[in-house]
Amino acid sequence: MRAAIERHIALWNAGEKEPWLAAWRTVSSGGVTAEDPVGTPMRQGPDVFSDLWDHTVGVWTLTVEHLVACANEVAMVVRNEGTVGGENVTVRSIELYRFGEDETLSIRTYFDQP
Repeated sequence: MRAAIERHIALWNAGEKEPWLAAWRTVSSGGVTAEDPVGTPMRQGPDVFSDLWDHTVGVWTLTVEHLVACANEVAMVVRNEGTVGGENVTVRSIELYRFGEDETLSIRTYFDQP
């Protein structure tokens, strides 16, 4: 799980969409659901990650500030630094990842939208 998260952060920050998508496919072949952010409609299906990448507003650099892995879940605080509407913005998110034995992945993120 830690390796999947480390790949996620490194490839996202490098702007490597296709390798980023491929890395997520290796740990979520059973399907993905994402509530990003919590309170918005649940996304699911084979295009979840591509949609998340394509619909991100601005360009963001991610830094994991704190990560806890327990059993089959990861919880982390992430500092998201980017530019939105020409302004530099920092947003902290709380992100929860549940890795299923059936290779499903459930993601829930919490953040204040700038």
